[in-house]
Amino acid sequence: MKGRVIRGVGAGALGQLISLVGRLALVPLYLYSWGQDLYAHWILLSAVVTYLSLADLGGQQYIAIRLTALRASGDRSEFDTTFQTALVLYALVSFALVVLLALALLLLSFLPYENWWQGDTWDSRIALGILGTSVVLSLPLGLMLGVYRANGHIATSAMLTNALLMAQIVLQALVLLAGGGFVAAAGAHLLPQLVLMLFLGRDLPMRYQDLDFFSMEKVDLGYARQFIRPSLDFFKVQMAFMLSMQGLILVVGAIGSAAEVVFFYAARTAANIVKQLLGVISHSVTPEFTRLHTLGSLNLLALTFSVSVQVSIVLAVAAALVIISFGEQIFGMWLGPDVAYDAVVVYLLFVWTGLSVYVYSAINLLLSMKEQRTVSRILLASTIIGLFLSYILGTFHGIYGVIVGIALADVLLLMIAIQIHVTRCVPIIDAGVAVKAVVPAFAILVIYRYSMEFAVLLFAAWLVVLIHGYKNHFSYSELMMLIGPRRARGADGVPNSRK
Repeated sequence: MKGRVIRGVGAGALGQLISLVGRLALVPLYLYSWGQDLYAHWILLSAVVTYLSLADLGGQQYIAIRLTALRASGDRSEFDTTFQTALVLYALVSFALVVLLALALLLLSFLPYENWWQGDTWDSRIALGILGTSVVLSLPLGLMLGVYRANGHIATSAMLTNALLMAQIVLQALVLLAGGGFVAAAGAHLLPQLVLMLFLGRDLPMRYQDLDFFSMEKVDLGYARQFIRPSLDFFKVQMAFMLSMQGLILVVGAIGSAAEVVFFYAARTAANIVKQLLGVISHSVTPEFTRLHTLGSLNLLALTFSVSVQVSIVLAVAAALVIISFGEQIFGMWLGPDVAYDAVVVYLLFVWTGLSVYVYSAINLLLSMKEQRTVSRILLASTIIGLFLSYILGTFHGIYGVIVGIALADVLLLMIAIQIHVTRCVPIIDAGVAVKAVVPAFAILVIYRYSMEFAVLLFAAWLVVLIHGYKNHFSYSELMMLIGPRRARGADGVPNSRK
């Protein structure tokens, strides 16, 4: 398991690096090849079709967790039924969306030309259709990639996604350097997806010969009704995150000046990059949470959660200390001299980011155990309360009050509610786990405001204590003791000692 997680984290981090480099490199190429006007219209076209990705209604995440649990329990028949039914369902949804998109593009002639299209109208329509098809194909493609994660091959799934992303970036760059237009650039998105789907169609049956992927024998559309309610709960979780992201920007816009909005957006983007990088750890261990919970190995589940959370929080605090210390230089090089730097905004945002790592890791733990209904209710309520607090505090204390309001909802209300439910599901993970993870991080970040040197020394001491406390748990014998004699055999029935 340790090897799977480490490989998954490495592959996920590589994907984040590819995405970051690609975004930085392609923007100047777009501007050089197309100019600002054409590039602005391309951004508009890309943004319009992005909303098609919501068509899965949270189903991909739920089905991936379901497949992982079924594979861990060795229920091959149920696995085949779930996958085949979901694949047919997504194929039907994708076909319907492509048809509706084509009809919509034919009826868009009533829209003002100058507001929607640039250059050749039909080129823009065709490009929009290709981009929309690319987004729609991500539904069955994501399901097929989820099979690797369900079988413990987290790094394989991540590396295939990385290859797809790299191919799209390289093809877009070649199109722009060759002077291609909207249609060619859209094709650069779609072509690698088609190639990957062909590869998956060949690789999955060869790699997992005990499973039946592309047969229609076990398709049961009535069975698909079991997906609806849990998937909608995952959809609510996605909507809560989106509301938190976009709603906070609206609150800042209603309270702050234009300059404050610009800097807040930039600083929040930097904080989100740190969250995405740390999210690689959480997403890599989530399939292991599902597997261990299914097998009943709660001791090992608790240890895995504790280690992953501590690693994430340590990295979050380290990133916060670096960016807070050198923020003026970093943002000055990035944004230029025209945007005023606000050290307090950066400090508050990264304190919030560091302290919220625990609660979002706990949310992923609950989602992996199919507790999405409770999580969605708690998360939506906390988000609404946080936005309300942000607006109230913001009216009295400006942009600083906005950040404090949402941070209080995340670090106090949301953390307490989520922790109570985590303890109900896994009693070993009690409030003491949260205290040990969050309190040292909070102390270091608060002390930094008064003494950078003392905060760094405290951080180093905390790191030494953590390493000393966990190093003994990484031996094979310790893990076997945690799993217990009842789990001496793996999910496939083969004794672990023989493996």
